[in-house]
Amino acid sequence: MAIPMPDEHALRASPRRDLVEAFHRLYQGAGRPGTRAIATAISRDTRLPSTVSHETLSALLHGRAVPDWSRLESAVRHLASVSIHRPEPEPLVLEFHVLWNAERDAAPAPASEAKAITAEEWFAVMKTDDQIRDWDLVDAVEAVGVRPDEPLTLRTAMLLLAWVERARNTRHSPMETARRVSAFPQIRTRRLSPPPDLLRRLDETDQ
Repeated sequence: MAIPMPDEHALRASPRRDLVEAFHRLYQGAGRPGTRAIATAISRDTRLPSTVSHETLSALLHGRAVPDWSRLESAVRHLASVSIHRPEPEPLVLEFHVLWNAERDAAPAPASEAKAITAEEWFAVMKTDDQIRDWDLVDAVEAVGVRPDEPLTLRTAMLLLAWVERARNTRHSPMETARRVSAFPQIRTRRLSPPPDLLRRLDETDQ
C-alpha cells in the first residue's frame, strides 16, 4: 500500500519536512512501490553503499525518523533509477545530502512539543504499514492493561508488540522489539534498553 505524505499536523514545517517532501516526490516518480520491494531491490544491488530495511523506509516516508546518510543515499539512488522521470543521480544525491545535513543540524523539538501517540493511533499506523496484519487491538490492550486512548511509553508499546508477535508466532528478542518501537519518536522515551521488570513481563507472554 502506498504511503501518503504526512500532513502538517503530523509533520510540522521543518528541515525534516523538506527532506521528507523531496523523498516523497522521488517515491511518487518511482510509482510508489512497497517498502519491502524497495528494500529487497536495494539489498540486491551491490553498487549501493548500504542496505535499508523496509521499517526504515516506512519511518522515513511517514516522517517519523531519518536514516543515516549511507541508507538514505541507497534509497535515493535506487528510486532515481526506476523513476519515470529518470533524474540524473549525482545532482539528486547532492541535493539530498544538503537536505539531510540540514535535518541533522536542526535542533530537535522539545519533548513537551511532541504529540504523544496513543495505542489506537499506533495500531492504525502499523496496519497501514502492513507490519501487523492480524492485530486485534481490543484483545491486545486488554491483555496489556492499557487504554486505547492512552499515550504510549516504551514499556506499554513493547508489551503490546510482544503480545501481538506471540499471537502471530513471530516472537522477537526484547532488544529487537525495542528497536522496532524506537522507530516511533512520539513514544515518550529516549531509552532503548528495556528494564529488567519489563523483560520478565515479556517472558510471561510466552507462557
